[in-house]
Amino acid sequence: MRKIKGNISNANRWFFTKDELEEMYDRLKTFQKIANEVGCNVKTIHAHAKRHGIKNTHYKNIDLKEMAKDYNSQMSPTEISKKHGYHPVTCRKILKNNGVTAIYGKREFMKYRSRRMTQEQKDILVGSILGDGSIYKHNCDSVRSCRFTEAHSEEQREYVEWKYEKLRDFIHNPMRTRYEGGKEIKISGKKCKIKQQYLFETVFHEEFYKLRKTFYPNGEKIIPKNIYVSPLALAVFYMDDGSYNGHSCCFHTQSYDDVSLNNFVDFMKLQYSLDLKISDARAKLYQSNGKMLYLNNQNSRRFIKIIEPYILQIFKYKIGQ
Repeated sequence: MRKIKGNISNANRWFFTKDELEEMYDRLKTFQKIANEVGCNVKTIHAHAKRHGIKNTHYKNIDLKEMAKDYNSQMSPTEISKKHGYHPVTCRKILKNNGVTAIYGKREFMKYRSRRMTQEQKDILVGSILGDGSIYKHNCDSVRSCRFTEAHSEEQREYVEWKYEKLRDFIHNPMRTRYEGGKEIKISGKKCKIKQQYLFETVFHEEFYKLRKTFYPNGEKIIPKNIYVSPLALAVFYMDDGSYNGHSCCFHTQSYDDVSLNNFVDFMKLQYSLDLKISDARAKLYQSNGKMLYLNNQNSRRFIKIIEPYILQIFKYKIGQ
């Protein structure tokens, strides 16, 4: 065995005789251990073994039950490979031969996908989707192709943290920031100054797929006709997109079309006996509908009584407190 210097490929940089390689293989049992001892890449050992006609057969004699036991105890294929001295790909093949389907690094995410949502979490999601939240979908029609995300400015960090904690059963990554220090971008040709934002994203889950089907039937967010909005969901929607001018509550729904606005007006009348009004189209910024929903003084007082138990302290000003 010798290492050849010069500008050549890694496989050709090393030279092993057949006898040398066979001796190391009989002694160490795996190509990975040979590579570790020599100090080269395992692919180099595979390449030389192929040249000399040496097949990797020792893995067939491994204790498959022991490896499967390690995997079922939450060890990843990479961790198993370090313990048993085999390459991770070989470990996955061994597991497969033993009837164990290795799910690679997805194991961590599978624990989230198997969880069921509470009614509180569903209500928060409905209110958030009606407001500033979004359901994103990958380019496939799988029940696990959708996830929820939401972002708010630094002033509302406490609100983002509240949602993060409530939905934490379905969140893998920590909350993060974007547009640090603020950023100027163009929306529909108009320059806008965006403040630093705090955001989080959930894992992919079938519940988000169902919500995507409900709120984005044709790719654009709508308010469905027969959607139920609980008092908690209504409060979240209002905390996201609501405002109060001292005598009237208003929803800033400029991005919704007329059908969606009428659907929500009908629901509020039927479910809560509240008379929402649709405003005239204001300045149609950013190619939006430009219409808002508002309640008169009397209806606003009744509306506030419904949502008050769920309004966070930082949004008490939105109900006149």
